[in-house]
Amino acid sequence: MGELMAALEDALSSQGRVVMLAGEPGIGKTRTSQELTIYAEQKGVQVLWGRCHSEQGAPPYWPWIQVIRSYVRDCDTEDLRSQLGAGAADIAEIVPEIGERITDLDFPPVLEPQQARFRLFDSITTFLKSASQVQPLVVVMDNLHWADRPSLQLLEFVAQELGQSCLLVVGTYRDTELTRRHPLTQTLGELTREPVCRRITLRGMSREEVEEFIEATSALTSSDDLVEAVYTQTEGNPLFMTQVVQLLVQEGALAPKQEERQNWSIRIPVGVHEAIGRRLDHLSEDCNQVLTVASVVGREFEL
Repeated sequence: MGELMAALEDALSSQGRVVMLAGEPGIGKTRTSQELTIYAEQKGVQVLWGRCHSEQGAPPYWPWIQVIRSYVRDCDTEDLRSQLGAGAADIAEIVPEIGERITDLDFPPVLEPQQARFRLFDSITTFLKSASQVQPLVVVMDNLHWADRPSLQLLEFVAQELGQSCLLVVGTYRDTELTRRHPLTQTLGELTREPVCRRITLRGMSREEVEEFIEATSALTSSDDLVEAVYTQTEGNPLFMTQVVQLLVQEGALAPKQEERQNWSIRIPVGVHEAIGRRLDHLSEDCNQVLTVASVVGREFEL
C-alpha cells in the first residue's frame, strides 16, 4: 500500500505511473487495488475499472472499453467533446456510447490496419491524459492474465506516453498463469523498460500475521499448534486462510478451551476446494494424475 500510495502521489504531481500487482489467486490483488481506490477517492481522484474475463467472446480492448464507458457515462457532453478532441471518432469505433452522446462526429478516412491501430492508441492515450488534467485518474485493469493481445498492446503504448500526466494505471495479474509464450509475458518485458513502471509481487502472510488474524477473528488467544496448522495448510494465502478460520469459527472449534487442544486437523472449506478445482481444470489429465499422487506423497519428493 505504501508503494501504491507513493505512485499515486507521483501521479498527482503530473508524473504518471504504471504499477503491476502480481500474485497467485486469492493473494489479495483486487482487494489491495480496492483499498487504493478508497484512498484515491478521498483525495479527489476519479477511479475507473476495467476487468478482463476468462470466458471467450469478449471484444478486443474490452477492459479499456469499460474504462472509457464509465468516464463517458458521468461526463458532461461538452466537456467530453473537449477532452476527446480530434480522436473522438476513432474512439467511438470501439465505444459506441460516444457516438450517442456526440452525434456530429466526422469519421476519418479508412487506413491500413496498423495505421488505424496506431491512430486509435494515440487517440485513447491523448484522451486519458487530457481527462486527467481536469481531474486526476486511477485506471485499474483487473485480471490482465486474461486480457486480449490488443488490450495489452494499448497498455504498452499508454505506458510510454503517460510520463507528464496525472494518471495512475494499476494492473493485476496471476503470475502463476504465465508462461514464456503468454501474451502478458511479452507486455511485462516491454513495461520493464519504462521508468514509469513498477511491479509489486504479493506473497502470503507470515506466521505471525496468521496468528494475529486468528485472534482478531475469534477474540481468543490462539495456540501455537493451531497457528502452525492454519499456516501450513494455507501458506498465508488471505483467501484460503479467511475461509479456513471462518469454518473453524462456524464449527465452534475456536470456542474457549478448544484452542488449547493439540493435533489440529484443518478441513478444507468448499470455497477453497472450488477455487483449486478451477485451477486444476486447466491442466492435462496426466498432470492431474501426478498431482493426485503428489498430494499423498507430500509437498516435496524426488522424481
